[in-house]
Amino acid sequence: MKTLCLILGIASLAPAQTSTGAIFGRITDETGGAISAAKVTVEQENTGFLRSALTNLSGEYRIEELSPGTFSVTAQRPGFETAVAAHVTVEVRQQAHLDLRLKVGQMRESVDVVARLSGVDAEDSAIGYRFDSAMATQLPLDERNVIALVTLGPGAVPRQLGGFTHDVDNDVQQGSRGSVALNPPINGARPSMNSFLMDGADNTDRNAFAIVVTPPVEAVQEFRIQSSLAPSGVVQSGGGLVDLVTRSGGRNFHGSAFEYFRNEATDGRNYFDDPTLPRPIFRRNQYGASLGGPLPLPSTYFFAAYEGLRQKSATPSLQLVPDAALRSGDFTNGAPIFDPLGAATAADRAPFPGNSIPANRIDPIARNYLANYEPLPNRPNNPSSNYMDATPNTSHNDSGSMRLDHQFRRGGLLFGRYTINDDRGGLGGAFPLRPTSEMLRAQQVAVGYTTDGSGWVNELRGAFNRLRLFDAPLANQNIAAALGIPGAPTDPFTFGLPYFFLTDFSTVTDDPTLPQIQRDNTWSVSDGFSLVRGARTYKVGVSATRFQLNYRQSNNIRGQYTYTGAYTGNGDPTTGDALADFLLGDAQRTERSVGDSQAYLRQSNYSAFAEQDWRASSRLTLTLSLRYEYFAPFTERRNRLLNLDYSTLPQAPRLVTVPRAFEANRTDFAPRAGLAWRLPRFLSGRGRRRVSQLFRPGSPIAHALCSAMECRVSARASRQHRSRSGLCRQQRHAPWPVPPVQHRAAHRDRREPRPAARRLAVAAHLSFARADFPAPAHRQLLLQLSAAQSGKAFPGLALFPGELRLGEIH
Repeated sequence: MKTLCLILGIASLAPAQTSTGAIFGRITDETGGAISAAKVTVEQENTGFLRSALTNLSGEYRIEELSPGTFSVTAQRPGFETAVAAHVTVEVRQQAHLDLRLKVGQMRESVDVVARLSGVDAEDSAIGYRFDSAMATQLPLDERNVIALVTLGPGAVPRQLGGFTHDVDNDVQQGSRGSVALNPPINGARPSMNSFLMDGADNTDRNAFAIVVTPPVEAVQEFRIQSSLAPSGVVQSGGGLVDLVTRSGGRNFHGSAFEYFRNEATDGRNYFDDPTLPRPIFRRNQYGASLGGPLPLPSTYFFAAYEGLRQKSATPSLQLVPDAALRSGDFTNGAPIFDPLGAATAADRAPFPGNSIPANRIDPIARNYLANYEPLPNRPNNPSSNYMDATPNTSHNDSGSMRLDHQFRRGGLLFGRYTINDDRGGLGGAFPLRPTSEMLRAQQVAVGYTTDGSGWVNELRGAFNRLRLFDAPLANQNIAAALGIPGAPTDPFTFGLPYFFLTDFSTVTDDPTLPQIQRDNTWSVSDGFSLVRGARTYKVGVSATRFQLNYRQSNNIRGQYTYTGAYTGNGDPTTGDALADFLLGDAQRTERSVGDSQAYLRQSNYSAFAEQDWRASSRLTLTLSLRYEYFAPFTERRNRLLNLDYSTLPQAPRLVTVPRAFEANRTDFAPRAGLAWRLPRFLSGRGRRRVSQLFRPGSPIAHALCSAMECRVSARASRQHRSRSGLCRQQRHAPWPVPPVQHRAAHRDRREPRPAARRLAVAAHLSFARADFPAPAHRQLLLQLSAAQSGKAFPGLALFPGELRLGEIH
């Protein structure tokens, strides 16, 4: 706590992890001579917010910490005409180079300059790629999640590719935030090395190192993925840094409304669908609206966006379940089964008469389970896959974001934003697992305040993240106890079916890895100070993060029972049946977890950095920086961290309580060096093919944090593990195994092939804008209707993507 107070105390002396850009350049006269003491004013065209700076003796200026957007740049000096460059676009983390030339004349006269910015950022050694709002709204985007666009850039591996759909890092968290599809590895790094920022605020869940809050697409202005050579001012980013900026309101009202609709009635059948059964359901309604504009307060603007999703979707899967005859104990057409009672060895077992189990020998737990929970075949003519399941997944999601921006009379800029994701649904497409309830609520509050003076800028940011994730079976009664299993847990969170695993049939069960309950709280504060002196820019900053993880996950809390046919066989591998063992109640292996698995983990992280950017020439920029990070070890609020003490060897090790998950490391210094060199013209081609080429070498060092699950110590099955940063050693849970499922290969179904499935998607998007600048004032209303089709869903009717524009009212 003393360390945190110290850091907050010196914060005003120290840009940190901010989602901003900069404009810099040189002001000269008609002869190319430098003009010193010229005033350069940058005005954000959307809001009218102003920033200014004076040129130095070399005529150079630099304005840091600009919110991404479109600006008008004005340069003026007594004795010269005023030069105005309008519509200068600054993107997130862009170093925009703009030189202006002043003509001798009266200052009240102005000259409009056509600003031409290079598409290559030649002043920054960091490497990355950007997506603006147009790309986010125009590219095909399933479920409208902007993070899915990350893999369109170089270096990011799409997780749907073979071999990249699963890793241990993402297994520690259920739900969409831990989904492997939304946290791809970048440039060969592990996905747990990625970091997420939103409006400069830390937006990383430090349990799975995935994104916490995903804003509505309508609220996204742009985002950048920094894939390598990240500056020292950003948080831990050994992989990629996803830096997202939300839209702000302006002097004119603007907004939009949209609706996207899909239905299985307009889709063709899947190749594996059974034509005798109803078509699997697929219904998606995704809608929303946005509105931004001025508030009745001076220099105050708002922007709000909402997006909703209502969806039911099913993916059919083929399974094998026991029929009515087998459930009654009749194995006449099966392998020989033997009575395990009354025999000293397997070879001495007597066969059941008629290869059938008497009714009075069937275990009541098995009879009750089969009668109430195991479905009967619905495809009786397919002996290898006699049951098709099409239980739909359901989604009821709401997402909203509200942002306020204000500029004080003295020039200080204040912004605040609140974003929430409220997702409620059920996962039902993983038979033989029963549907599970999944509720996720992610929230973020972010505040930022920027002040500046002659050649300096200070930016203070604070944020609070809360992620609540609740996954549990959809069970409203203690099913395990009702079946008659002794010692079943009585906590309502643990209610559900035990896991009966048969080697030859699919048996309905609840997910044995549930319940999972997670409540994260993350407080973060950062402050950065930037000073421009001639061709050098100095930056220093500090940040502090407090992370609380309240986590619970129970594996096999209701028990797992494995049946293999060992008890009804006589030693010959062609005898015995797993279902027969189950009917007799003879499990070959049983497992169950007992005890309280609730953990209250706490961690504090602190960092500081210093950086110098030196523009040695018009073509060469050097960057030297140093970052220090301290990752405090995880502690447990109730002091319930356990570890094995091997000092008693060769005797058995002792289980002891430890105060922390691993030993702290205080030497995480990360020096970084980089340069951006624009190659000479003679190396850039000739004539019209001459282009500007850039050379960006660098040598960064980045440390990665340990996830909570890696640093968690348990008395259960664990192994020695070295953390991803190589700096902390601790015990780590072995990954929980995914329950085996008796899937039947769909290609075994010898039905005649059908044409590829057809899909029809319909969308409507309405947007409007009222503008007073430039004159004359006008209003615009735009309605876009589009339909996209694959295949020939309707003979004789052709649908083409298109749009309908209604009106432009002046």
